[in-house]
Amino acid sequence: MKYDFLYNVQLVPLLVENCSPEEFRERLIDIPYLMYEVETTESGHIIAVNKPGGKKNYGRFSKNDLMVFVLNRESPAQIVLLSHKEIYNDIVLKKEKNPDVFDSLI
Repeated sequence: MKYDFLYNVQLVPLLVENCSPEEFRERLIDIPYLMYEVETTESGHIIAVNKPGGKKNYGRFSKNDLMVFVLNRESPAQIVLLSHKEIYNDIVLKKEKNPDVFDSLI
């Protein structure tokens, strides 16, 4: 199946030199995740997203899908993927905490 997206892409150079199949596989596994940093919480956690997030609609990838992660600044390899419900609950709490600012952002 063909996927044609007209979308700006930022490329990051990646070099994985040829080696034995086992070592090559390990090198591919060790490629770090690429994410966009959105904000740092009061507790010091980092909210980050990647795009596309991997969602499919009718068997086709959704180019505008995002996945939201929380990273621990002291241990950035510890990545937590948030569910839609967790994100929704966080938005509700932020609105309750400061409705005037929240409404101006939305």
